[in-house]
Amino acid sequence: MLGDFEEGLGAEVASDAVEWMKNHTIADLRTIAYEMENDGKDTAELWILIGDLTEMVQEITTLDLMRNDIPDAEEALALL
Repeated sequence: MLGDFEEGLGAEVASDAVEWMKNHTIADLRTIAYEMENDGKDTAELWILIGDLTEMVQEITTLDLMRNDIPDAEEALALL
């Protein structure tokens, strides 16, 4: 029974995170991580997420540049 609750909570948290990321950048997430560190909180998992998101953006940007969907590198860097 508890497993069902945890799964539902995980889906809700994931949904909230997706909604938050629609209106924020990885830089916003970095700012939050720094603030949390300054408050003495453990941010190890958050930094892993930031690294993963940054890597995904770089890979997507590379593919877009190869397909000419993004006209120049300056615009691509703005996505980070």
